[in-house]
Amino acid sequence: GEMTMGSQEHFYMEPQSCIAVLIGEAGEIDIITSKQCLNAAQTSISQMLGIPKNRVRCHVKRIGGGFGGKESCAEHVSTVAALAATKFNRPTRLILDRETDMIKTGKRTKFHAKYKVGCNKEGKILAHEVKLYADSGFFSRFNEHCMGFHLLFLVCDQGYAFGNVKVTGYICETNTNMGIPMRGALTIPPLVFTQALVNDVAFRLDLPIEQVHEVNMLKIGDKTPLGRELPDVHTMHTCWLRCLESSKYMKKRKIVEDYNRKSKWNKRGLYITPVTRDVGTPNRVWWQGAALVNIYTDGSVWVSHGGIEMGQGLHTKLIQVASKVLQVPQDNIHITETSTDCVPNATFTAGSTGSDIFGMAVKDACEKLIQRLAPYKASSPKGQWKDWVLASYNDCTSLSATGFYRHPKEYNWDLDKPREGNFDKYYVYVAVAVEVEVDCLTGAHKVIQVDGVMDFGRSLDPTIDIGQMEGAFIMVIQ
Repeated sequence: GEMTMGSQEHFYMEPQSCIAVLIGEAGEIDIITSKQCLNAAQTSISQMLGIPKNRVRCHVKRIGGGFGGKESCAEHVSTVAALAATKFNRPTRLILDRETDMIKTGKRTKFHAKYKVGCNKEGKILAHEVKLYADSGFFSRFNEHCMGFHLLFLVCDQGYAFGNVKVTGYICETNTNMGIPMRGALTIPPLVFTQALVNDVAFRLDLPIEQVHEVNMLKIGDKTPLGRELPDVHTMHTCWLRCLESSKYMKKRKIVEDYNRKSKWNKRGLYITPVTRDVGTPNRVWWQGAALVNIYTDGSVWVSHGGIEMGQGLHTKLIQVASKVLQVPQDNIHITETSTDCVPNATFTAGSTGSDIFGMAVKDACEKLIQRLAPYKASSPKGQWKDWVLASYNDCTSLSATGFYRHPKEYNWDLDKPREGNFDKYYVYVAVAVEVEVDCLTGAHKVIQVDGVMDFGRSLDPTIDIGQMEGAFIMVIQ
């Protein structure tokens, strides 16, 4: 079979923007940018102006959405603003209007796949071959880097125990906007095309789709074609069974079949699928982060970290982490902004790793402070938080600490040696059932009901996580 996956606009609420102001007497410049990585903005401005990075301060309170669109192609806005501010010695503000933003920025990479599948009569896929074509636009660097991981996920990270697999990737340069990462960047294309071939098997053999899923799903002890055993794979089956139950899938399937027999022009469809999502980064250097935590003599706590708040609730989660470790109320903790002069060399916030990386960094810093306060708590067990803080200050104990987190060395996977090492820190398992309706005359369609079950582990904030799950689904169907 063949299938095409089109492009998609990030359509964040706040367009690309930057404010640049010259400060001081040593060629310093202050930058407020909407980028997902302040270190990248700082580096590009430093190189463009020919000044050290310690003269460039980049900071931001929050940005109005990103989804990957402010990760790889936002440097031109901040560098142009910095250049104008330097040349004319005046504060400069550059905010793209919506039309300009959509014209100049990259989009989700378009893909086309050709596949062949071999299976038995029960729907068990014994072998398949996929040729994947990526439309990189006029600039292919991002897709050259990402293609290997698209192929990797096609081979072994879809939660299925496929037999023999052959995948080949092709980068196609075209006279269009460049293809760049977008929400679920590395995993969406493999997921879409894997579901297409699984669905084709069910259609050709006239089997229920849930049966084809179940016969191919990884089970405990199964290994992927690269010889890897996915951790906690039993969780995927738990999510699957709960989704079947909560959606009343089997009952609803009969209702949909009856509806389609009676309705000539309006038809309904019902689909259920398991999904696996690895949480990791292709490069260990990207999986590192730092934080700075200060305690003031009135007992209030100030936190700075290298992550970018863009609506995913990162600041809220990190305040919760600090509150848990320090054992103080959340109202006592404040995060002002993310800034390169507080936390330098921060990696980009992307790939669902922000709360993992910077949460661990905040935890590390808070644990150091708790250790310093321990003697004062022991000497005055009935005292209050503020009493212990003041006692440590009067004893000349530092009430400021930095925290750091890095990917463990055992996660040292190399694309050139795919059967060696580890890439993923952990997996998230999901099962989703969707009922839709389409008007066959006009093409008008609507989603009737969605039921999803997702393993969040020990969620820091269930409300935020559920909101992220709902938002991601809406973005996929827009």
